[in-house]
Amino acid sequence: MSFIDWKDLLEATNGGLEIIKLYYPEAPNALQTASKKFRVSATDKTPSSSIRMKDGYYNITHFNGDQQERNAIGICMLETGKTFPEAIQFLAAQFGLKGSSEKWLEIKPDWSTRPLENNETPKDYKEDFKDFTKEELAVIGPCVEEKHCQDYNLHALKSFTYFKTTEASITASNDNYPIFSFHHEGWSKIYQPLSYKKEFRFRFLGKKPKRFVYGMDLLKKQFSANKKRIEEDYDNDDKSKDTDPRVDYVFIVSGGSDGLNLRSFGYIAIWYNSESEHLNFEEYRELQTLAKEIIYIPDLDTTGIKQAKDIGLKFLDIKIMMLPNYLKLKTDKRGKPCKDFKDFVVNFYTPKESKAFNSRLKKLVETAVPTLFWTESYSPKTGKKFVFRQTQFYNFLKLNGFGRIKDEHTKDGYHFVYNDGNVFKKVLPVEIEAFVHQYLKRKQMPLELRDLLYRTQLSNNALNKLDVFLSLIHI
Repeated sequence: MSFIDWKDLLEATNGGLEIIKLYYPEAPNALQTASKKFRVSATDKTPSSSIRMKDGYYNITHFNGDQQERNAIGICMLETGKTFPEAIQFLAAQFGLKGSSEKWLEIKPDWSTRPLENNETPKDYKEDFKDFTKEELAVIGPCVEEKHCQDYNLHALKSFTYFKTTEASITASNDNYPIFSFHHEGWSKIYQPLSYKKEFRFRFLGKKPKRFVYGMDLLKKQFSANKKRIEEDYDNDDKSKDTDPRVDYVFIVSGGSDGLNLRSFGYIAIWYNSESEHLNFEEYRELQTLAKEIIYIPDLDTTGIKQAKDIGLKFLDIKIMMLPNYLKLKTDKRGKPCKDFKDFVVNFYTPKESKAFNSRLKKLVETAVPTLFWTESYSPKTGKKFVFRQTQFYNFLKLNGFGRIKDEHTKDGYHFVYNDGNVFKKVLPVEIEAFVHQYLKRKQMPLELRDLLYRTQLSNNALNKLDVFLSLIHI
């Protein structure tokens, strides 16, 4: 394989502009505007990426992403997950540069078409299942086994075929490109984890349900098994065991890869068809009847944190399990900061240190915190009684946007702020206290609870346990 200088590649593609056009068709048009900004996706509300010439080459910055400036080769790496040498060879082959490898192997499925047969109906589909290989399971997660996939109706595919008007389009897996299917009666969700283009990672076949909760059937199955075991123990006069058939935990995650990796450690997770779907009250009440604790694991990005806040404040007793912030120091194959549970497993689990990892995971589960900052009890003698929970109270304030920032000009070395998601505003302790009382009043909480909070002094000393914001946009 001949050596190809990256500078030669960029110079041969108009400073990289021709490469950038492959991934962001709007980018060249932005050069004619004053702001030099453009939309990466048609769904972007505002142009949040910019293009500029730097040192003779075009560079892109995503201001709604990691804000790292990249040349065209870096953009290829970001969007396809290729390494630097892979990106060089791939792009050189794409643009026919001398010295590019003719043996370059793109990681992609095998596509083919054929005429539609008489017994095949347009818009219908067919799946050809096969056994999982060790390599395919490893793509999903280091501890995932076939039994975990079966729990969620996930199958490995030889291929899937979609019937168009006059032809059948066949997408087949190969040794380098696995294809999976969450298979259900009348529909399937195709999962292509190694697709370079994110929009092709998932695809629906058949009639997609308006709403579907992955893992709910597994949770109900485990509940029924627990109930049957308890009844058998009772019939055998063994009444010393737990008589609550609910599972200990059910986790809400953002997608299937997180759910399957959690399952590989013995837990049950649920998720939805898209990140825009969220837990509703009916599903929440059902989860309460099936599990002792409900835990939400947010992704460590802007969207994930916002969803954690929304869920935590809508369902106060759902616990929020935050993954460690140092996970974001790692990057995924696309060069983006790691953010989800699968990333956590892939980066920190090793077979040699499995006990240590399981211990770390157990601690994360056990220290998950809800926003419900009181507990309630009742006895015939004392009646209803509320107990103030400080750790949960600080979590409640944090999710509502309250915290501290360092300020060397103040006596205590900090002051309190409120963050509405975009802007930081300086606030006084009395304003934080007023927010809490107004919240309880708005939610029509019992007078006994509101009296408890009036008796609780929310002074500077009490509030100095709030988290410290490391940076701010504006005060």
